[in-house]
Amino acid sequence: MWEGQVLSFERIAWLKIHGIPIHLAENWVFDYVASQFFLVVHPSQLDAEDDDWLVVCVGILVGEKGRGLTNQFR
Repeated sequence: MWEGQVLSFERIAWLKIHGIPIHLAENWVFDYVASQFFLVVHPSQLDAEDDDWLVVCVGILVGEKGRGLTNQFR
């Protein structure tokens, strides 16, 4: 039963990261960039055989807890 308690509001958002130089195009680089915003829950899945390295998607968990909470790279 609800008695005025605060309910958590978290969701997964997808970041499209582009502009990383080709010589730095590695999964850990994209994950590091995304981790500067929130917690990474779906890491980059860049494959060397992919044809398109211009945009990489990373899933992050966002909510009311604040920016950078539980950052895995700091």
